[in-house]
Amino acid sequence: MNTPTPQLNPPITVQAGEYDSLYEHIVRPDRALYLPAYFARWIKHIGPELAWMYASFRQAAYMDGGRSGLSTSRITVTEISARAGIARRTYQNRAANPITWEELRGLVTRMDEKPQWVTTSGLPKQLPSQFVVAMTLPLTPTDSVSLANWLLNNIERYGGAEGVLRAAADMPLKELIPLNAGTLGEPVTVRALTHNLFGDQLDTKLLDVLAAAIQNRIMPPNDQIKISVFFMEHILAHLGAGPGWVVTLLRDRCFASENETRNRVVVKGGYTGIASWLGISRVKTVWEWQHQKKDGKYINSILNLYLREKVDERDYDSGDRTFHVLLEEIPFEMLEAFATGKELVAKNMGFNLGMSSDRAIFTPALADFASQLGGICTHALADFAPHFGGNCAVKALKPLTQTPKIPPPQSPESAATPAQSDGRAGWLFSEIAQNNSLSPRGRADLRQAFGDEQVLSQNFLAWILYAFSPQGKGLTDKSGVSKAVKSLCSAQTELAPRNFLRIAKLGPQKLQDLFDKDYAREDLGKSIEVNIYKTNFAKLDPERKSDLYFRLFGKENPEPAAKPKKTESPKTFLELQREKVQAERAANLKP
Repeated sequence: MNTPTPQLNPPITVQAGEYDSLYEHIVRPDRALYLPAYFARWIKHIGPELAWMYASFRQAAYMDGGRSGLSTSRITVTEISARAGIARRTYQNRAANPITWEELRGLVTRMDEKPQWVTTSGLPKQLPSQFVVAMTLPLTPTDSVSLANWLLNNIERYGGAEGVLRAAADMPLKELIPLNAGTLGEPVTVRALTHNLFGDQLDTKLLDVLAAAIQNRIMPPNDQIKISVFFMEHILAHLGAGPGWVVTLLRDRCFASENETRNRVVVKGGYTGIASWLGISRVKTVWEWQHQKKDGKYINSILNLYLREKVDERDYDSGDRTFHVLLEEIPFEMLEAFATGKELVAKNMGFNLGMSSDRAIFTPALADFASQLGGICTHALADFAPHFGGNCAVKALKPLTQTPKIPPPQSPESAATPAQSDGRAGWLFSEIAQNNSLSPRGRADLRQAFGDEQVLSQNFLAWILYAFSPQGKGLTDKSGVSKAVKSLCSAQTELAPRNFLRIAKLGPQKLQDLFDKDYAREDLGKSIEVNIYKTNFAKLDPERKSDLYFRLFGKENPEPAAKPKKTESPKTFLELQREKVQAERAANLKP
């Protein structure tokens, strides 16, 4: 009997276990954006709003392309705008403004100037906009001039190009890139700048090494700003761009170690110092975010949950200030109230924040915060319910020390061939709700009315399909969602129209295949579901059909069947900069 020879590099199967912490299950703290701390200088240059836009683009580039080594990826406008804390319409208005991309020059480069359309399939389709996101932060326009001037002014002092570059790697930042500099240039990476200055004097590989040393001096690799995706998607829109960066930057200045958790931050110059971080000239604006009231209530009550002053003083523009910062995205007391069904009474609650006698400093804003984010926590609790032994109305928390169940081993055939291309066995209501901009209140009401998420998803989508059909043509998109929620919550026995429920029950893969074949003008086959589809959606207006496709599957409708013409890959930021420098040099050489 022949013994099989073991493989030198055998495959392994890794499966993520379920989160065994309620907080982690909701917040997913591992889903986070990491930005070099140097980005704080960019916030001052481009302002809080555009800084969040870059953060959103960077997260998209990492999650859907950079992480897996892909050169390009697709993402919806809804996702980009949600992580920037703005409405979809706001993003579209900014994207249509050339000033936006001029301000983001060096950070996000828009490759297509105007919308492009293809009509090869007979249906006009807009091609996706193309952007290149800088993953290596360039120097700000001010810092690029400062560093270039220092290198050129000290080249003789240190004996030439190599000597001055080595010296720069050990020089204090206040000399390389002083904060008070005012001359603006082009935003370039340290590598691009050194190659432009000394590319004809030093070996390329040596230049790369020395440039990396200087960059690590300016942007230490271990000095990172961490922002949870939960904060970007769910908290930022309620806080606002400016307050969002205030909380983020103050959190970055907190310190946690094995023996100490520090939630207090002393800001030199108080509100004047904070305003300078954000490039805001009117210092009182920052003070108003924290203290302005209307009818006795804070206007930005959410900010007052995450950030409170040790002493509330009206003299906002003088002296150092001490702030208390909430490090958790959701307070522990709120989780307890949602999980146990207890009423959330802010005045009776303290905070487990490691602040000793100062734990209750955030309590005035807790009730307002709960009303804003209650829906989000309720949704996650429904998914987490098996850990509690109940449905949405959870009574008590079971011990989280149960032995995790190990899934049975899969055969190679079953492991290699998933049931569906998108990895799902059915609809995910959380995705459906996001695709259709369903309010937190609507999500909570529907989850309470239905115990089974598949049944809920199928019926909700059936109403959406009805709203886009000829029978529901009088319904607008918003009224279609409202009608779905109202109908499903009023009486569960009066479910969605039967025909549309039938095709919703096909599931995401089969229904998407039906739409994709229609777009590709392929034969749809013969079945009752196909007849329902043809009757209601085959001749649907292209724009509404594209909207429906996104609401069902969370992605843009597919490309036409015709093979697209080969196009060159978009040039990187560094390539564009190199071409620009070469063109300038060529122009200078002309007589």
